[in-house]
Amino acid sequence: MGHIRLGRLPKLKPWIGVFSVLESQDLNAVALAQATAVAAQSQFSGLERNDAINYCFWTLVRIVTASRGDEFVTPLKSLCS
Repeated sequence: MGHIRLGRLPKLKPWIGVFSVLESQDLNAVALAQATAVAAQSQFSGLERNDAINYCFWTLVRIVTASRGDEFVTPLKSLCS
């Protein structure tokens, strides 16, 4: 169920591990998170040199850093200029 909306699920070995965790009788969040992290790691590694992804991450880090200070608006304005 749901396969029509999701499209084809990847049949790569790491993702098969995620599906086996989902099918197990003793499903738990920790095992699912670990299997998902392992499966996604290779895809994340492929994005490592992607300039658009790096810029988005850099921007998000600057927003979080600005939110920790007393003045939030000024650092955000410097991001836009």
